Formats: sequence, structure tokens, C-alpha cells
Amino acid sequence: MTSPGRRIYAPRSTVTTLGVLAAAIVVMAVSLVVQQPLEWPFATALVLVAALVVTRGLPAGVELQADVLIVRDYVATTRIPRDQVVSVARFPAIDWTGADGVPRETLVNAFLRRAGIAGPSDEDRAAVRTRIEAWLAADAGR
Repeated sequence: MTSPGRRIYAPRSTVTTLGVLAAAIVVMAVSLVVQQPLEWPFATALVLVAALVVTRGLPAGVELQADVLIVRDYVATTRIPRDQVVSVARFPAIDWTGADGVPRETLVNAFLRRAGIAGPSDEDRAAVRTRIEAWLAADAGR
């Protein structure tokens, strides 16, 4: 059984890639300002993007609390009540039904594969799906 408050972070390869990307963006911004001081607004925007990658991308993943599944993604956080989760069979997609009865889907971007970027393996994704399924099954035992 998965304990409440359990965080499932993006795979190490994804976190490493994001960290290197953030560092490269900052280096690019600094070198831009050094070479062309009038480009500081663009360099500032680059630093803000790097900050977004560090603050939202590195801790991206899923949190399993007592009665809610929280998807922490690169830009937004989605809270899905446990009893509204329909399926995680298509993980990294989470199928759920809103309080209004409308079917919804939330993608966990931290577990998506992207061409040319180190990302989660099939084993990584299967392990997370299994943990979420166990969390959902624990609710059925109540």
C-alpha cells in the first residue's frame, strides 16, 4: 500500500536533462548580455525561462495523498479527487471525471517521451502506473 503524501518524481534522466537545459539557458543569457548589452530584456526572459524549468520542471511528477492525486507539471498543478480517477491504463494520461460528470484527461508531462530528449523508459512509466493503481486499489479496500 502506498502511504499518503507519497511523491513520485520524474525519472532521473528527465531531471538531469532539465537541469542541464536550465544551466545552458542561463549561460546563453549571460553571454548574450556580455556580447550585446542592449539585449538585456531578451536575456532576462531567458533567465525567467530557466527559473521556470528549475522551479516547476525539476520537482515535476505525481503526489498521492489520502484522497487526492496531484499532478505537478511544468506550468500547472492539477488536483484530482481519488474517487474521480477512472483509469491510469494509458499512463502518462490519467482519465478522470470532473464533478460536473464531464470526462477529462490530464497528461503527466514529466513521463512523456520526447524525440531527442532523455526521458522515461517503459519500465519507469509502468512502475509509476503500478504505484498509482495500488493507491487506487487501496481505496477500494476501505
